Amino acid sequence: MATSPVTKGLLTAVSACLSTSGDFAYGVLFATSGDPAYHTTAPDGEQAGAGWQYEGVFGTVLGTAISPSHFITAAHADIPWSQFVYQGSTYSITSKSFIPGTDLMIAEVSGTFAEWAQLYTGAAPVGMEVVTMGMGGPRGAEILDSGGNLQGWRNGTSDGVKRWGSQEIEGVATIGTLGDFLFSSFGGGSDQSGLSAFDSGGGTFVLDVDNIWKLAGINYGGDTFALNASGVGAFNAALFDPSGYYRLEDGAWTLQGPADSGTRYYFSSISASADAIAAITGVPEPSAAALAGLSSFLLLTRRRSHPIWTA
Repeated sequence: MATSPVTKGLLTAVSACLSTSGDFAYGVLFATSGDPAYHTTAPDGEQAGAGWQYEGVFGTVLGTAISPSHFITAAHADIPWSQFVYQGSTYSITSKSFIPGTDLMIAEVSGTFAEWAQLYTGAAPVGMEVVTMGMGGPRGAEILDSGGNLQGWRNGTSDGVKRWGSQEIEGVATIGTLGDFLFSSFGGGSDQSGLSAFDSGGGTFVLDVDNIWKLAGINYGGDTFALNASGVGAFNAALFDPSGYYRLEDGAWTLQGPADSGTRYYFSSISASADAIAAITGVPEPSAAALAGLSSFLLLTRRRSHPIWTA
């Protein structure tokens, strides 16, 4: 929907492949800065406490501590790594649990975390700001239209550095057999972020009504674009203006114009899996009020059947 560059855009992500080609895509990028040190320390000001402290390193991706001995990450990012590095200490992983019908994996570690994130179990935070963490690298090559106007950036090369950015949640979606997702679009907004490879598994946090930042989603992936309606030259990028490119939607490559949204990014819903998470971690199940909010969340869900790339 945006037709001009974002003011402080961030593209973040984790290791994952294009669903259409199997290629890996890498990168963390900002619309107004190519500085690799940008947003590599904990957020402050209005976004202070927004989950940065609960993120640990699981191989080449991030995981979020959610109990005294569990962390959660993206199932598609799971590789046989045996350790989780969190707040300066290294923990051995003793078991892994996968939540059926989702892209969520929960790992248990030996030892006890000093602190962990609370889960967001309310209604879908549509229209609200979220803060996202991931690992990647500076932006790649500019993408220009025929007149030389900037439309976005290709994914760059991963450098494995932890970064954060923010975005506004636009709605909810169901993707294939993987359940419910929050989604946002790359466009205008202060420090707005998206996803690229090596951001998968990172936590996405929302400020709840009790003024506490809580884990609302786990980074999954984003839209795929191509040069024509046959899908030739499929690529991943942070586009705030997708005009002239084709987006894969419901199994078909669809030409995009100035009124179409920028690259959409998806985050596995924590609310939709709250009961399953509680059964694994022992964290108390949501209250009746929270469950009522979850019902509202599910009513907002819409179906998206097209393949997307995973971060």
